Amino acid sequence: MGIILSRKKHFYTRVPIIIVLIGLFSISPVLISVAGAWITELTTNQPCSEANCFWGGLGWMFLMTIPLGIGIAIIFILILIYDLTRLKKDYSGKKQEE
Repeated sequence: MGIILSRKKHFYTRVPIIIVLIGLFSISPVLISVAGAWITELTTNQPCSEANCFWGGLGWMFLMTIPLGIGIAIIFILILIYDLTRLKKDYSGKKQEE
């Protein structure tokens, strides 16, 4: 049994969802900053300043979440390769029990 993929159909359902979640995690500081600046402008009717603008999230994104996202993506790809090789062995050698 694999870690992520235990059946062939999991490749089409789980893998795209996990890739999208890793991508969202990587750009989350900018998404949160944009949402915060938009809410601040709506509530105060003042334009965005350097304290509440989305440019403040770029530092966090480039220094923290993008490197972590790349690391998580590499680990995910290694686990995916391991699972695909085990899944291929299971289908070629014997019928997998469900």
